[in-house]
Amino acid sequence: MQAIVARAVYTNCNAHWLNLAIIQASDSMHAKNRMATVLTLSFAVDYSAKRFLRFYENLETDALGTKEMGRRTKLAMSSRSALHASIDSNRG
Repeated sequence: MQAIVARAVYTNCNAHWLNLAIIQASDSMHAKNRMATVLTLSFAVDYSAKRFLRFYENLETDALGTKEMGRRTKLAMSSRSALHASIDSNRG
């Protein structure tokens, strides 16, 4: 680009790097298998309330799952509190 426009400034594009990484990973059979598994699980849980409930109950009985869900809840609550605080500050 600088050969055409001498004053052009280089800007690093992270989206381009992410796209290249995804394309390279898609050539790996392990990555394809993982993504297929995630897609299958996601589809199964998203479209069945019973499966979602069973999945959630199994996570609650798992110590690591409970810990991770606790972190997520705390993060969601703190984000929600911050959102409400910013909305309240913009009202007045």
